Amino acid sequence: MSSAATDADRAALRAAVRDFVAAGEPDWNRAAKELGLFGLGLPESTGGAGGGPLELAIVHEEFGRALTGGSFFATTALAAPVLLAAGDTEFLPRIAAGEVTATLVLDAAVTAERDAGTWRLTGRCDRVLSGADADVVLVPTGGQLFAVVGDDISNVVALSTLDPSRPQARIELDRAPARLVTTDAGAVLASARLHACVALAAEQVGVATACLDMAVAYAKARYQFGRVIGSFQAVKHLLVDLATEVELARSAAEEAARAATEDPGRLPLLSAIAQAWCSEALVHVAEENIQVHGGIGVTWEHPAHRYFRRATWAESFLGSPAEHRRTIAQLLAPQASNST
Repeated sequence: MSSAATDADRAALRAAVRDFVAAGEPDWNRAAKELGLFGLGLPESTGGAGGGPLELAIVHEEFGRALTGGSFFATTALAAPVLLAAGDTEFLPRIAAGEVTATLVLDAAVTAERDAGTWRLTGRCDRVLSGADADVVLVPTGGQLFAVVGDDISNVVALSTLDPSRPQARIELDRAPARLVTTDAGAVLASARLHACVALAAEQVGVATACLDMAVAYAKARYQFGRVIGSFQAVKHLLVDLATEVELARSAAEEAARAATEDPGRLPLLSAIAQAWCSEALVHVAEENIQVHGGIGVTWEHPAHRYFRRATWAESFLGSPAEHRRTIAQLLAPQASNST
């Protein structure tokens, strides 16, 4: 899908992805080869489809609706944007083909040393998203960014997480051979993080939409005092408020994705707005979905709690809503001073 994709193209993409996830547990090989999802946001020069953040956001939203797990988010929302920002194309063709998955370390205590012409990394990386499954792990340290092949990692420990569909791992490196990706990790990571915020906001909208649909369906089917509970004013008003929150979240996420595609200068502000709003909206909608369901909403037999787990994970993964609001305030402060 080229950067000149039309609304019809994007609608067709959404329908194809929705049909794909509705078929059951995703087969990532099929996703890559039949739909080309791993290469959707990558340039054609790297073997990708030539799409952009808007197209990738559609996939993340639909995967969020289905609470899809796997390595897709870590690969396309974290690792690939970093490699693109760094101008490093070594792994991108294989990522686009679905042959390689990758992830980015956000919490590292690692040292790098040069030994006989080879960089070697030693230390520990905590809470690495999809770290146990990644073929390539990107590790920042000392202002530099390195790529480590999964087979060269000395020890990987899967961690117990609140959201099992977002697996995390502790990675231990013992003089692991590494390839230098960039010596300007700060700028590269800052740029890539904005795109990750866009992808996460889109996913949050998908999760929130699923929670809203679930709550509405239950309110139409559950009887109490001889009436469906959706006929009660308190429930009706609640569902309307939730629908409003979801639509506002969708608007914020779409504007951020559009900025990433068409107006990068606005991306720092709009990505922070999207994360601040989408994070809080999703947690609220997921909580109220459980309330509408009552006791069954917190049992293992019902999926409502799984969506709340994803909401809680997503709320802090790339910064809390309060942190994003501080970013918004900092970005708007010069505009406010210039207007006085």
